[in-house]
Amino acid sequence: MPELVWLEANAQPGQAVFLFPDKGGQFSLGQFRNATRFPQMQDMGFSSQRQISEALADIERTAPAIGVWHESRLAQQPSSRSTLAPLFDGLAQHYGIEAQLPGRVFLLRRRD
Repeated sequence: MPELVWLEANAQPGQAVFLFPDKGGQFSLGQFRNATRFPQMQDMGFSSQRQISEALADIERTAPAIGVWHESRLAQQPSSRSTLAPLFDGLAQHYGIEAQLPGRVFLLRRRD
């Protein structure tokens, strides 16, 4: 899991990070805290717009320095076609892509 290696190199144990849409199990592997109240977000309408708004509010409140967006885990690709597009767009307001790993895994770092 190269994204876990990157997280461990760029965050301290106990630090808040986000792992979208569904990599919540990696929080315990790296001893990170989830920056949101949601262990995962699912597209195809399974995660509601309200939940997406709440996740973005959590991100705004906790302001994690880094996070991961694993696009290939979406049922609808690319992200712009997914029902999670508002989540990705909200993240893009504060985060830039630092690197892209195989499988369309985007490593994101806060710009502000």
